[in-house]
Amino acid sequence: KQWYQRRVRGLQSKQKELRSHLDGFLTDFMSQIFSGLFVHRYRDCRAEIRSICIQELGHWMKHLPSHFLKDQYLKYVGWTLHDRHAEVRLKSVLALQGLYMIED
Repeated sequence: KQWYQRRVRGLQSKQKELRSHLDGFLTDFMSQIFSGLFVHRYRDCRAEIRSICIQELGHWMKHLPSHFLKDQYLKYVGWTLHDRHAEVRLKSVLALQGLYMIED
């Protein structure tokens, strides 16, 4: 019975270690996607592309607030509130509205 308990503790320890590596990998991956793609496309010449970018950023902020609900990401929503196209401004407002609807 003791060998079984040791084995379970060892597997639990390995699971924690793998989870922390996976979390780090996913965080790095999302940061690379953001800096490599989003930062360039949120200023695209087509309003449809800008709208999609802000809409998706709103989803990311809502579903992954520990990573995306920070000044370095919120500023993009704020900047697009002043976009010349109403569709982009609407997506910015909806992104913020989605954040206010989250209950603590």
